Formats: sequence, structure tokens, C-alpha cells
Amino acid sequence: MILLLNPCIDPARNLALEEYLLTRRCEDFFMVWQNRPSIIVGRNQNPFAQINHDYVQRHHIPVFRRITGGGSVYHDLGNVNFTMIRTIQNPYAINFNHLLGPVIEFLDQMGVAVHLEGQSDLAVPGGKISGNAQHLHKSRGLHHGTLLYDTDLGTLSHALSKGSGKYIDRSVDSIRKQVTNLRPLLKTDLSAGTFMRRFLTFFQKKNPGAFQTALSMAEQGIINGTAQGKYNSWEWNFARSPDYRFETVLESMTDQLKIQLQVQRGIIQNARFNGKRLTAQKALELASALMGRRHTPAHVAEALDRVLINDRCSDRSYRPLAPELF
Repeated sequence: MILLLNPCIDPARNLALEEYLLTRRCEDFFMVWQNRPSIIVGRNQNPFAQINHDYVQRHHIPVFRRITGGGSVYHDLGNVNFTMIRTIQNPYAINFNHLLGPVIEFLDQMGVAVHLEGQSDLAVPGGKISGNAQHLHKSRGLHHGTLLYDTDLGTLSHALSKGSGKYIDRSVDSIRKQVTNLRPLLKTDLSAGTFMRRFLTFFQKKNPGAFQTALSMAEQGIINGTAQGKYNSWEWNFARSPDYRFETVLESMTDQLKIQLQVQRGIIQNARFNGKRLTAQKALELASALMGRRHTPAHVAEALDRVLINDRCSDRSYRPLAPELF
């Protein structure tokens, strides 16, 4: 087994590193790592439905898609992540209960009694402290998980959507649970960095012959290319979402505006606006402006601004429409 204490905090590069170790190497790996503030959604999720758009925009929190399934998670430098990659003969050999056993044992040594909750979560009496996911590639299995060590739980709560019901699709939804941090529960207070080193040392003792190493410059180049070309791309992070329908109703003192968008691979294919005070001509202009555009705050705002600029100048009660379409 090769052990990696990964110092990189770039989410795209770390996701690319996992993919490289899974698909291009043949050894078993155990890696401990962190990301700067970011949201990581599951492979089969619609990120539009998983985030609080207004909060994420205002706080400049980027969104990335991983190759494993499961729900969305918030990462920051108070969150510790671990990855196990190994060659397997039987797909059932990577079951959550088996792989999380050593993690539970390590936390027990640190003074925290945790238990498996459901299929893939670790919890303490105060709430969930770890979510886990897996991916199979040929004869290789990847298992990774989060450990809420000293995470900003307020930001976590605000950044992830609690479900508005505006997105109708067949994507995987996240199950929100009460969460808590590990750090206050330890028998001895440790920084996140010290905790990570002890985590790695524990796995080294559990696996005689395990050693630490570094990747070559050539490998680093491949990983950087994947990070830029895939994990930093709108096409992977957003356009890969399942097709969905967005519906909302805007209420005012004098009207009720109904809006419906049909989105495929991140592109608005059809749009409908219906309101008593909205003329058929204006409804058509709004719909036409959006069709063929990316369903992103910037693209929607740009498209609608061209249609509504005269309304904004003449109507002091004008209400920005673009933020309501997320």
C-alpha cells in the first residue's frame, strides 16, 4: 500500500488525482487530503438543485462533480477527506462496512465512539460526522469519505440547498441530516494537520510494508491536464446533469407570474412565462431570449437584461428576474 499525505487543496486537482490513481496505477493507495471551500456533488446529481445559488455566488464557493455517487458535500479546511483505492477480485469486497472498519477503529483510539448509520454514513450521538461514496473501474475500486473535523457548519448549512421543489428531474437527491464536528469530541485537542498525520500513521501500522512516496513530474502533468480539461469545466460540473424542468411562481400584490424552463445538458431548450400583467409579446420575448442559453446566473441575467432594460427604467417596482430562475 502506498500512503499519500496530499498537501494540495485545489478541488479540481484532487478529484483528478483520485481518478489518476484509480485508472492509471495498479497499487493500493490510502490518501488523506483537504479542499479549500467548495461544494462537491455526486456523479448523478443535478448541482443546480443541490446548492443555494445566491449564497454560493456571494461567497464565491465553486461547485465540482466527482466520479462517485451519493449526495452533495461542503468542503473547507476544517474538513478532512480520505481515499482508499485498491485492486479487487469481487465487487462486494468494497462494501462500506468492511472499508470503514479501520476508520471507526482509528476514531475510537482518538476517543470518539462512532457507528455506521445507514449504508454509508458515520455518526456520533450528536449527528453525522462522515459521508462516504464509492466507484468501480474495471478491477479497481475507489472509496472516499469526509470527516467533519472542524468545519464551518454555518457555511455548510447555508451553502447546500434544503430543497425548494423547483427542480423536477430523476437525479439523485441529497439526504440532509444533523451534522457535528469531531474536534470537540477528541480526548486531546489536535489541529487538522496533526489529526491527518496521525490518521496516516494509523493506516501505516495497520498495513505492514506500506510506505509514503511522491508522484513523478510526468504524472503531475497528466493530473493537472485532467483537472483543467475535466474537473474545472462547465461541461462536466454542470452540463452533465440529468435533464430537468425548473418551475417557480412569483407572487406580487397585483399578479402571479408562472415560469417554467426545460433544460437539457445545462442548456435551456424551452421557456414559458405566464402572468396576468404580462403581455403575450413580452412573454415570447423573455422565452426567446433564454432558449439556447446556459442555465447559469450570468447567462440568464445577460439574456433577460436585454429584454427588461426598458421595463427597469420605466418601472420603479422592477424586480430583478434572473435570480428567481434558480
